[in-house]
Amino acid sequence: MVVSTNPPNANRGETANPAIAQNPRTSRFRRTFTPIPMTYTALFHQLLQKRMIMTAPPKPLEPPYPRSYDPNAKCEYHEGGPGHTMENCWALKHRIQDLLEGGWLNFK
Repeated sequence: MVVSTNPPNANRGETANPAIAQNPRTSRFRRTFTPIPMTYTALFHQLLQKRMIMTAPPKPLEPPYPRSYDPNAKCEYHEGGPGHTMENCWALKHRIQDLLEGGWLNFK
């Protein structure tokens, strides 16, 4: 699958969803993710190669851990941080959705 990148036409600094921009943690808005034609892992590597995405340092996590926490899972997006895989990484999914909604990413 080829990733095509195009700069957005207008509103470069604006988020497509104002509820997310205001306060993503307290908003009751549930974001809908656009289906992608590959794994998040494969897409991450393509975006990293094109320098459209960077890794993010993992945030320190202390007990009690979320139910979904897997101490054996590692996330490349979070620089190998434990707790989840890239396929289960909400931060990566939101970042990719931002690129899609901003017009920076589309699939051919």
